[in-house]
This record gives sequence, C-alpha cells and structure tokens, in this order.
Amino acid sequence: MLSALCLMVGIMLIPTGAQAQQASSPNCSGLGYTVARSDEVLVAFDLATGAATGTQVPTGSGPQGMALSADGSTVVVAALSDDRVEFYDAATLALVDTTSVIAPIAITVHPVSGVIYVSQEGVNQISMLDPTSRAVTGVFATGGTVNAMTFTPDGLNLLAVETLSSAIEIFDQSGTQIGSPIALGANPHAIAVTPDGTTAYISATFQNKIIEIDLVTLTQTDHSGMNFPLGSAVSPDGQELWVPLMGAGQVQVFSLPTFTAQVAVPVVGGPSFVMFAPGSDIAYATAQLSSTLTGISTVDYSVVSTEEIEGGVFAMALCPTAEPEPTTTTTVAVDPIAPSFTG
Repeated sequence: MLSALCLMVGIMLIPTGAQAQQASSPNCSGLGYTVARSDEVLVAFDLATGAATGTQVPTGSGPQGMALSADGSTVVVAALSDDRVEFYDAATLALVDTTSVIAPIAITVHPVSGVIYVSQEGVNQISMLDPTSRAVTGVFATGGTVNAMTFTPDGLNLLAVETLSSAIEIFDQSGTQIGSPIALGANPHAIAVTPDGTTAYISATFQNKIIEIDLVTLTQTDHSGMNFPLGSAVSPDGQELWVPLMGAGQVQVFSLPTFTAQVAVPVVGGPSFVMFAPGSDIAYATAQLSSTLTGISTVDYSVVSTEEIEGGVFAMALCPTAEPEPTTTTTVAVDPIAPSFTG
C-alpha cells in the first residue's frame, strides 16, 4: 500500500564529452549511490554486482534530489528540510561541505562547465552553484516549483519540469528562458532525453502515460496505458526507453523511435527508477516499496542481482568508467499532493 509517494528525487549520470570536467579515474569509479529516504541515509553500492559496499552515512533531513559532480569526486544531495545542499566525498562518503539553499529539491549538473543547478520548492527559482567553491553564483526565476530537470546532452538547454503547473520551461545555461513554456495535458513527474537531444520522454505518473515531445518541433505524442510510470531512462545508444511501472511491478522496455513494446521485466516491490550503469551491460532499478535495488541485464533482460537496502531507496547516481559511453542526465519527481495508490 502506498499512501502517498515521496516528494521528489533526482538522479544523474556524469556527462561525457571532450569538455566535460571528468577525471581519468574518478573517485566514484565502479560505484553507484542511492538515498534511503525514510532512514535518511546515503548508501554506496558496487556497479558490477549491485551489492552494497557497507559504506553509508546519514544525510540531512528530507533528502531529495542527488547527483554526482562532473569530475566524479563528490556526491551532491539536496536536504530539503534542512535548507541545504550537501557534498560528500565519492570514495569515502565523508561530508566535506554544505551550502545554504532554501528548500532544495532537484539537482542536475551542466555537462560542460560542471555548474550545479538546484531547484527550490515553493520559491519558484533555480540556484546555480560553483563546482569548486560550492557557493551560489546565480539565481533565476521559474514559472512554478521545478520538480525535475535535465540538460540536453550538448548543454545548451535546461529542461525544467513543473508538476503542479503542468508545464516544461526551457532555459539556456545562464538561466534565460527560451520561448514560452510547453503546456502539457497532464502533470509531469520525470524526464528523460535521447542522446542526440531531439526527443524528451515525460512520465505523467498519475495519468498513466508517457508524453513524447519532439524538441525540434515541440509536438507531443501521448503513450497511454503505462500503469504508474516513474523515472525512465533512454539507453546509451538511444535505441530503447526503459520505463519503471510501479503499478505493474515491472520495467517495460520500448524500442525507439517507434515506441514499440519489447519486453517486460518483473521487479520486486514496484520499481521507481531505472538507470544504465556506464561501461557495463547492467541497468539498475530502485523499488521504494520493498527497499530493493535490482540489476537487469541489458543483453537478455534477465534479473542478475537483487539487493535489499533498508529505508526506502529511490534516487540513484551512477559513476562512469574512465572512458564512459554517452549518457543522458535525468531528474524525476512525484507530485506531493497526488492521490494514494494501491498496488
């Protein structure tokens, strides 16, 4: 029984490209991270096996979005109730710094500059943090609370998802709005972008559909019958969309660009997020209801690992190998005032 979904969550893969601020051997090498929301704990796990490493630390109150710094040295966590953004050493999970930000929710990192973007609940703005000093260097206004956001892979556009106002706003990296907000016929909760930056897939969780947006023409296509979709991910080659369906207890794989259903993978506990582990043939899915982390083969779609991590795991951040494949960044949110759901 899910009486109310948690407020929001962010996930991110370190960006690639010649200009991305990535070390040849990042501190996070071989590791993934997840936040156990109800226990307010940050946990590290092995990307090869899905097993928790045993390294975990308490976070601030109300952990929400999370991301990795562009150089792979730091795990960044939004502690909503403490009004601060926290920075943890990626190798040891030692808390190394905090920055005061009112009601931080979603976090994403610019794929070239490494600047950290933090959306804020209730104040309708996004703050920009310098990746070195971790100080707030700029703030820009949004049309509503941004519950999820991601950059296009080239770093030119920030796509900001506003759940309650049912819209997406597009900004450049300085925070200047580009065009008018894109109105949606349903409340958006999550966003994933193809590696070529031409298409976005929006999870309208409580409307049980995925909204496909052509980012060139801004035309929309609805894909209904999704049964409670949450944090989707596009495969690194852009050929598949993996959609966690909490209501169906499975991850549904669709072929792109046709959006043809390919296979459904059962996942214990109702999957919440899915992400591809860079440099491997494994995708990981969190399941908040059962506090499990499930590894799925991207070759034959079999379940290769299941790890129990107590405390309601939801968000993830996965580290690339030294020479990672192209990836997308994704941040996902769930409407805090949405109706209850029984699965």
